[in-house]
Amino acid sequence: MATVLCAPQSFSVNASSEQATAPASNALTPFPGVVWRSNGLSTVYVTLATSGAPIDLIALAGSNLRSTDTVRVRGSSAAAMTSPVFDVTVSAWSGTAPNRGATTLIQLASAVTPAFVRIDITSTGNPVGYVEVQRLVVGKKVVCDGVDIGCEHGLEDQSQSEDILGSTVFDEFRVRDSWKATISNVKETDYWTIWVPFLRGIGKTRDFLFVPETDPAFLQNQAIMGRITSNAKGSYRSSDLLLVDLNILQV
Repeated sequence: MATVLCAPQSFSVNASSEQATAPASNALTPFPGVVWRSNGLSTVYVTLATSGAPIDLIALAGSNLRSTDTVRVRGSSAAAMTSPVFDVTVSAWSGTAPNRGATTLIQLASAVTPAFVRIDITSTGNPVGYVEVQRLVVGKKVVCDGVDIGCEHGLEDQSQSEDILGSTVFDEFRVRDSWKATISNVKETDYWTIWVPFLRGIGKTRDFLFVPETDPAFLQNQAIMGRITSNAKGSYRSSDLLLVDLNILQV
């Protein structure tokens, strides 16, 4: 078991299978209603030109993939994927079925710096006739042994209500997941060299992938794309160990 956080690095779409009204570039944005949809189910792929920064995680968030579908990811200095530095194929997901879009998580053994990343998806017979992905995450992960006991998962319904003539009417909005997590025993070196640059980089405005537990049993309903909703902080618990507090709300 591990806890993983990863902010999407900037990238551009080099080529893809896409519908004109739902291009792969939509996956650059954190808005849930803006998605990438493939042009049919034959040769579903996207090739991304990366920022050149080290990466060790690729994820697809909010997809319509089934557990029997597969995702292949490769990285190379060439868009044609000659001499790839990694080539990994995984099942789209496993464990408890997702009820708000699937998350496919691919962790590399070590950080690499490919100029291009290609993602190929096999979803033969998908009943809607296309593959849909809300967010593509390519980046460098922050990982720890897990969140502390006592972490809180919340469900925030931000629908607006109004009482009219003895009745209540609602402007309905979707329910968003939240996490209040404490991570203890963060080494001082890791805090100042890994955690602080990550937290400073995302602030309150950038979305990131939060996987509280990589055990696949409940990953599909635990993992979220979220933002920090209060000032993240680290507290010294000894001379070289800190505690990190995070409040995260799904985008």
